Amino acid sequence: MANLFMRGLLVAATLFSTDALALQGIDVSTPQAHVAVEPGDSVDVPILIANNNSTASPTLTFVLTLTIDAYTFEQRSEPECGPIGPDPAYAGWTQFSIAPIAANATRTCVIRITRGANEINNTYIDWVVSATDSWVYFDLGTFVDVSLSGTKISAFKSPDGITHATVRLEAQNAGAVDVAPIDVSLGSVCPPSHVAVETDFPGGCEGVTIECPFGGASPGAKLPAVAAGGSSSCLVRFAVPPDVAPTELAGFGYIFDAQTGGLVGDDNPDNDTITLDLTPAQRGHSAHATARPRR
Repeated sequence: MANLFMRGLLVAATLFSTDALALQGIDVSTPQAHVAVEPGDSVDVPILIANNNSTASPTLTFVLTLTIDAYTFEQRSEPECGPIGPDPAYAGWTQFSIAPIAANATRTCVIRITRGANEINNTYIDWVVSATDSWVYFDLGTFVDVSLSGTKISAFKSPDGITHATVRLEAQNAGAVDVAPIDVSLGSVCPPSHVAVETDFPGGCEGVTIECPFGGASPGAKLPAVAAGGSSSCLVRFAVPPDVAPTELAGFGYIFDAQTGGLVGDDNPDNDTITLDLTPAQRGHSAHATARPRR
């Protein structure tokens, strides 16, 4: 009996190890990082599951974590990708099964996503193949392309060594949606920057406070609303201590639809952050790298 018991444990361990190794070679992806769908509309999202192992995969479970209720999901790839049903472990989560995938092969499961007609906010998707570290991420909803730029208007160094600079921040909206006033973080948010920020002067931006998730805050600026195809700008003054580098980071916070107040996304995040050069311009002979020849 003891030998039979030990043999049972060995078989169970072997099966577990085989499944665990097979799951290590499972990768999941989707071709888009930003999936556009307007209120009341639907979009089909392909989910690609790759089995990179030399043997067929076991039956897989794909988990759809909780998102906003007004987005609903429908399976379009039955029977290889099973119907979507409740997740037994977490309320509000759903899941479906994926039939075994041949060695070094792939399967595509298409999920139809419908956005509620009155849903004004975007949502964020993070889905996973159960028992693996293979996740798929994408944003879902309405998207714009708002870019941030900064122009140094003036900069000088006072006798105490402090650098004073005035910068015009500008947002340009290349999208089709009017955007509400946008918060811009100035400097590192957590921990806060050592550079002082002033916005309360003629033509200045409205000042805001950017809160850190675990306490503390950093100064920021609120750019005026930006109409579709338009731009808006305002001024910010910086004071840089002598022992601090005269540069500062600036970047957008959340972006909202000016008409609905709903959260929207930016499908080109590469132009949402800039580095501001606050260095005073060199003057006189110090501006020249080499001496001028005499005549």
